[in-house]
Amino acid sequence: MPVSVSVWQAMRRSPRRFLLSLWPWRCWAYVLSGTVVGVGALSALAFLAVLGVLFSVIGVGLVLLVLAALAGIPVGAVERRRLRL
Repeated sequence: MPVSVSVWQAMRRSPRRFLLSLWPWRCWAYVLSGTVVGVGALSALAFLAVLGVLFSVIGVGLVLLVLAALAGIPVGAVERRRLRL
């Protein structure tokens, strides 16, 4: 659903009208989904980093550390998609 009015324009028109529009709900959805995505990404990154450090003695950990570094690519794609919504 394309939005033709920016959030600042919607706020300048009428505060009451803004509060009854979809903007506050979209803002809350963005914040809450960011929390969920952030916790998931942080957990996965911390898990890969810890396993990578522990297993780096036998060489497998280096592959896990590279995967942890490359994990930013799909996380970036998810964030770009969230920004479009």
